[in-house]
Amino acid sequence: MATAEGRSRKKHGEGSFALRKSNLDDISFQDFGNLWSFSSLFMSDDKTVFNWLRVNGLLPSELICHCGADCTLNRRSSTTDGFTFRCKKGHELGMRKNSFFERSSYNIRDLIVFIKYYIEGYSLHMSAKCANMEYKSTSVHWASYIREMFCEYIYTEYEMIRFQGDVELDESLFGRKIKYNRGKPTGNRIWIFGMIE
Repeated sequence: MATAEGRSRKKHGEGSFALRKSNLDDISFQDFGNLWSFSSLFMSDDKTVFNWLRVNGLLPSELICHCGADCTLNRRSSTTDGFTFRCKKGHELGMRKNSFFERSSYNIRDLIVFIKYYIEGYSLHMSAKCANMEYKSTSVHWASYIREMFCEYIYTEYEMIRFQGDVELDESLFGRKIKYNRGKPTGNRIWIFGMIE
């Protein structure tokens, strides 16, 4: 059935659960909005989750050791993630080497939960709470790191465009700030990135 705008209406029973993806190989970043698809992926075993992260570029699929030899991924239960890269000469590198997660020893699933909620616009406090992170330290550092990544992405994307003169790029957080413990936060805080030539 179509509406006045020409869009088709959802059929009865076509909620988020009905639209979930059950094949984990078909799940992409765009599917993270469906909580069922997101949960089924990250509730899977470590090998499945880490393989998905490698296929989607969040973890390295191969590494070359400092000695020049190729490394292979091996199970190692004594490490945080349970896997390491090892070369034929016996050198070991962490599975997170040269990745977005290299700077942290937190569980990767918890970091993904934090990033998901933070990017979806939840407050820093709520994102940290959902991921069971320290609010005033770890979550602040990760939020800063994510903003740096956004700025770097915008910078590299706009590097292809040739501007004339000086170009300034800035970020600002708009929303109500509580002072002197008076009032309530509205929750309508948003990051704005701006650029002028």
